[in-house]
Amino acid sequence: MNQSKGIGRVPPTCLDMEMALLCNAICDPPVYSKVMHIVNSGDFYDRRHQVIWDAMGYLHNLNQPIDIVTLIEELHRTHKIDDAGNETYIASLSGYQSYSAHYKHYAEVIKETSVRRKVIGESARASELVWSNAEHTTLEHLQTIISHFIELQNELITGRGLSTAEAVNDRIEEALTVKGHRGFNTGIPLLDKWTNGLQPSSLTLLAAAPSMGKSDAMMNWALNISKTKPVLILSLETDILKMLIRMTAMISNEDSMQIAGGETLDGIGAFRADGYFGTRRLWIDDGSSLSATEAREKVKLFTAAHGSGVIFIDHLQLMTTHTSFRSDDKNDTAVTSELKRIAKDFDCAIVVLNHITKEGMKNARPKLQDLKYAGAGDADLAIFLWRSDYQNEVVGCSRLEYIVRKNRAGKNGTIIVQYFPTTGIQVESTDQSQKGDPLPETE
Repeated sequence: MNQSKGIGRVPPTCLDMEMALLCNAICDPPVYSKVMHIVNSGDFYDRRHQVIWDAMGYLHNLNQPIDIVTLIEELHRTHKIDDAGNETYIASLSGYQSYSAHYKHYAEVIKETSVRRKVIGESARASELVWSNAEHTTLEHLQTIISHFIELQNELITGRGLSTAEAVNDRIEEALTVKGHRGFNTGIPLLDKWTNGLQPSSLTLLAAAPSMGKSDAMMNWALNISKTKPVLILSLETDILKMLIRMTAMISNEDSMQIAGGETLDGIGAFRADGYFGTRRLWIDDGSSLSATEAREKVKLFTAAHGSGVIFIDHLQLMTTHTSFRSDDKNDTAVTSELKRIAKDFDCAIVVLNHITKEGMKNARPKLQDLKYAGAGDADLAIFLWRSDYQNEVVGCSRLEYIVRKNRAGKNGTIIVQYFPTTGIQVESTDQSQKGDPLPETE
């Protein structure tokens, strides 16, 4: 997207988004009705795209299908085929690289870019008005200028978050007909049953005291989800080499310390023969710092390239903030609020690892109030990890509890998991009869 910084420069445009949205509307006709409340033909920068969008609107109003054939016929009927480029150009739009799930994002970017162009124009007109028109007072000039900018503001926000009746009905039908899990499966069956999988547009807080096993939980979930869906890990705490060794141990079922020491192990041979991580769609970013703004840009690029998936952030306390609140708790609450917005804007699931407070570490099992500097109200799912032997040197298997304290999608409770600290593997226990903790209280 080009950005204009002054008069005489190219105005802001997003031609790639315009072509992507037209491609979606041609290949999937209901897309037009789902975004027509967000964008109109005047929002497109390219004149050809304006003409094509108008033709789509005419076809939609007549309840006629929107496809290459009907679109070209309509443009010929109105003698606007030349204004739309030509038949070859229109046909090429159907093959433009785009992601069908991102049509709403494309429309919103087109609208925002259009309003930016109008803001530039209104600013120039406001300046000219003040310079040349002496018949009115400064207050009258300001009232005129402000009214114009309020109109632009209303234009930008109108339609955001709204859906046409047709779009709403489509979502209801989807909800009623889709079978099985609609989210991203963690590989812990009971957790996936309670939550229907990690949901798109959701924020999950995975919290525990240090060394409890939350990083291993994250990697287990990531390895399972990445078998079918894209996963990005933004690791601020663990460097990528250590993380890869730990995940290698999980897949090969070998001791991670022995792998790090370069020992020859049978499981490693099989791991290599199988193509290392195989076809898993897994990416890791181990930058040393991350702000909410930088997280938004990384998620934006990732989802544009790979589609909707799961973003893991390890961990919240290492994220930086550009806000100037006086206390860390307000800073981190602002970050979790922004992460929730990012999840909704890009239709992805975000999982954030979080430490608990010192007071929480003294408790037998942590509660929501033990979250350290995090906005529990922003989370759709809050899970705490607890095991009584976490401070001891454990050989073999450890009993780990997944304590679900908040779950917008379903029930709360405790899930028993078998945890093998030497490999990092976590698997759901077959015996869930001894939970060790009753249903957590509602907080």
